[in-house]
Amino acid sequence: MDLTGLGDAHRRLVLTLLQHGPLQRRDLAHRLGLSGGSITRLTKPLQERGLVVATAEQRNAAGRPAHTLDAVLPADTLLGVSVTADTLRLVRTDLRARVLEDLSGPLASRHPEAVVERLALLVDRLAPAPTVGIGIGVSGIVHDGSTVVRSPFLRWADVPLAELVSHRLGHPCVVANDVAAVALAEAWFGVGLTAESFLALTFGTGVGGAAVVRGEVQDAEAQGVGLLGHLPLTWPDGSVRRANMSLTDGALVRLARGYGSAATTADAVEAGADAGARRAAAEFAYACGALAGTGAAFLVPDAVVVLGERAGLVAAFADDFEAGIASVREAVAPPLAVTVRPHNRDVWARGAAVTALVRHVSGL
Repeated sequence: MDLTGLGDAHRRLVLTLLQHGPLQRRDLAHRLGLSGGSITRLTKPLQERGLVVATAEQRNAAGRPAHTLDAVLPADTLLGVSVTADTLRLVRTDLRARVLEDLSGPLASRHPEAVVERLALLVDRLAPAPTVGIGIGVSGIVHDGSTVVRSPFLRWADVPLAELVSHRLGHPCVVANDVAAVALAEAWFGVGLTAESFLALTFGTGVGGAAVVRGEVQDAEAQGVGLLGHLPLTWPDGSVRRANMSLTDGALVRLARGYGSAATTADAVEAGADAGARRAAAEFAYACGALAGTGAAFLVPDAVVVLGERAGLVAAFADDFEAGIASVREAVAPPLAVTVRPHNRDVWARGAAVTALVRHVSGL
């Protein structure tokens, strides 16, 4: 999609059509806060360049013609990469963030150059297709979409990852905190389509959260988005524990073992291997809800999205999760709309691809 020479307003229009299209002109004008005349002025050069098309002519309530506009999707694709401590997950998406291909491979080394080489090998296995950008999601603090300032899981500090990848693969690259990336994908193509603001929470290997307001992921610790993890939570037994010390897979297993469970993995606890595991899972879900309710007290969001390895546990113990929310929320407050995403590493790699998509179309 060649947007060379186009201004911010044109790019915003294309992004809006990629996100919501096809749209009638009046609906597009409403979303962009512009007049119908402005929409006509902006879409004319885009139609001339084959970037936007009037896909159909319908009749509105008054019987007058109402043209529907949509973005023209070229063959351009994006690559999204999720980097964990031991695995690379790679997806190729179209410009509407629909996954076309996916691959994964183990990491024999966490050294940045070795990770980049492993990524290059995975990319070589994809079918040939025009690539306009690469997005990479990592756990940790990322500066300016390019440098991984700190990633405890990868044991990285000040790694110029975007530069390394661009030099090796020859495509523009943007790097983002993985939670921020998946929150951006939700903003553009998920719950953000109907919710003006929401809170994205992840539970599993670690605990993290990102706030999204009017489509923008709010900057927290330079997109390290680790602030919620420092919050103290009151558990069902009245004890107070810090979120990032108690809402992880390791903490879940220790909790279950303390209740006499024979489970040795978080998956086994989630599956309710025995009475101790079920008790631990219920309390864990309650505490996850308490964190959601605490975060919502500050953001006042329309919705909460739960992701990560323990999303399935939250879904299985939904009543306990809701009780945790209620423990820190006024009874008269409107209920939070909760969406639980089944755990899939493609979700995280797709989120990284969306960061590349927004960078490509917005030109930022």
